[in-house]
Amino acid sequence: MNEYEEDTWSIASWKADIPSKVSYVKRLLSTSQFPECSKDVIHMLEKYFKTYAPDTPPNPGLYLSAFLDEVIDLYIFYSKGSGAKPLSAIQELQLLEVICSCFQDQPSDSVRCGVFYLLFGISSQDIKDGKVDRKVEILTKLVSMAVALQCDHLLESMAIWMQRHHHRAGIVLKVTSSIVEDYTCLVPASLPFLQTLASHSPLMACQLMIALISLYPVIIDKHRDERSSTGSSTQPPLSLLKVVASWVSKNPDLCLLTCPSSLLTAGRLRGSLAPPVSTPLPLGPILGLLRWAVLMPLACDNAVSDGHTHHESRLLYSQLHLAIIQAFLLAGKDKEDPQEEMELEPGEVMDESDSRHLIKGGDLKELTKDMTKLIEKFKL
Repeated sequence: MNEYEEDTWSIASWKADIPSKVSYVKRLLSTSQFPECSKDVIHMLEKYFKTYAPDTPPNPGLYLSAFLDEVIDLYIFYSKGSGAKPLSAIQELQLLEVICSCFQDQPSDSVRCGVFYLLFGISSQDIKDGKVDRKVEILTKLVSMAVALQCDHLLESMAIWMQRHHHRAGIVLKVTSSIVEDYTCLVPASLPFLQTLASHSPLMACQLMIALISLYPVIIDKHRDERSSTGSSTQPPLSLLKVVASWVSKNPDLCLLTCPSSLLTAGRLRGSLAPPVSTPLPLGPILGLLRWAVLMPLACDNAVSDGHTHHESRLLYSQLHLAIIQAFLLAGKDKEDPQEEMELEPGEVMDESDSRHLIKGGDLKELTKDMTKLIEKFKL
């Protein structure tokens, strides 16, 4: 097979003579043609994670960790500091196709999430080494492609990534903003691809909603949200609002999805997580969607000059409001009778216990205060 008479690509099996094996694999990669060398690195990482049980994360040691970081920088990101030749636009497109294909062909959830986090996870060391911008650049392009190609396996891994990085709101919102720009501004004709996201990758749609409600917050006071650069509410584009309203109307329990806990630690071998620098993103979308539905029509009344657009946005917020109520019913009703769980009898009200695990009393008090402030503004 090779001079070591073993599968040298299975780095988890390396027990002795590791420096020589590292040099051997580096030599093989350096002589491999693009994009095969990138594919080889991903397959090597897949073999690595296949060796371990999902609840037993690998501990490669400093030498092997440095080797993995080096080949990822060289053959996945082609970083300037790695000594790799920069990719042309065509080559970068080929690289994205290879990554999508590898993830789509990998059947194991834990392996996919482990490899994805090893490639794109943001660690404290990445920030010190200045690697974040290049990672985010490739990641945003990769996710936009995955949405268009309906690469559900990769999108599910991305959803886990977003949940794991909720404490790094700026990075998650940067990726989200890029997706919004691609599908609503640069190529608006491609919006139908985004509309179908909830059907083939509901977890990604859920995580995207969490990011969107933070990207377009309802801001009552200028100091209330550190992630916004303006002192007024920013209404989401009408086309994007249609997408979100359509998602939750067709599938209200989209608001209730959570990431599998077993996947939230996959691939954690790249050092400590980067420390939080801002208010973390919420863990679920339902409170943010409720603020949209209740406050956004009031906050944006004076911002919309087009009467038709204003009327259409009002209808969409009403549609969103109804879907949120249906989500509350789904969360609170007994699952023994699926037909009954979506129905309220005339005069029946939802029990307080049905929703207390979704929204805290303090959140509702804050929502009421904000609504009162907006109403008072109209009286002035």
